[in-house]
Amino acid sequence: MKIHHHYDQLTDKEREFVDTVFDGKHMYELADRLELRLANDDRIERAVDGLARAVIESRKEKIA
Repeated sequence: MKIHHHYDQLTDKEREFVDTVFDGKHMYELADRLELRLANDDRIERAVDGLARAVIESRKEKIA
C-alpha cells in the first residue's frame, strides 16, 4: 500500500482540511521556532495519511 492510499480517497473539502493541518511551511517554521527537529523521512507523510484515514472513517453514513 502506498503512503497516500487514504489521502487519495478524500473529497476536495476533506483534502483542504488535511492540507491545512499539515501546512508544511507553517509546520516547519513552528518546529524551528520551538527549536524542535522533525524527522527527515516519510513519517510526516504517513501522519498526513493517518489523518486522512481518520477523516474517512469518521464520515457519517448517508441516510437512504
